[in-house]
Amino acid sequence: MADIQLPVTEVVQDAWTKTQGAKQTLWAIIGVGLVLGLLTGSHHALLSIVVAALQFVIVGGGIYLGIKRAQGLEIKLEEAQFLLNGQLILKILGLWLLMMVVAILPVIFIVMIGFFLNVPALGALLAFAAYFFFIIRVYLAYGFVVTTNVGPIDAIKQSWFATKGHALNIGLILLANLLIIILGVLPLFLGLIWVLPYLYVSYGEIYRRLVLQPKES
Repeated sequence: MADIQLPVTEVVQDAWTKTQGAKQTLWAIIGVGLVLGLLTGSHHALLSIVVAALQFVIVGGGIYLGIKRAQGLEIKLEEAQFLLNGQLILKILGLWLLMMVVAILPVIFIVMIGFFLNVPALGALLAFAAYFFFIIRVYLAYGFVVTTNVGPIDAIKQSWFATKGHALNIGLILLANLLIIILGVLPLFLGLIWVLPYLYVSYGEIYRRLVLQPKES
């Protein structure tokens, strides 16, 4: 994977440019997720879990369209109808559960070591670092599920392989995106009109460069 390039500035710039012309379609998906998010204010724990699961499924539509847009293709909301597939939904929910479990276990282990050694602050720092590293390495798993229809375990394995040697750059891109979100919030949240769709295209740009581009060459 050493010959595959993931320049941070170029990825951000390309994703930002490709967001032009895709905002309306992606906002249709974002809007549904936001409406569902209003339900999370409920004090009913089960309802909150169901809503979170539905939001995770809906995100799949945005990721799929973001990957297509990163390839320079026009996108239409109708293309997200592929999510209306029971088997695919189960795979997406399986990925959601698996990622939560696998991410939480090492965090708990590291925190426990920190307390055992009487350095809880260090344990918390290491836990955060471990969690962030894990998120980076499985970052493309969702993309594999919605584009290749693989199961959760295979998706995580393929993401782990595809992100090998690129964790630092992916982390820097995610931090850059966080800064972009903050800047988008400042002007009365108006910047989010562009920023939120950009996040999907940014994901697609990373996926394109690490997964699709090597297959094309």
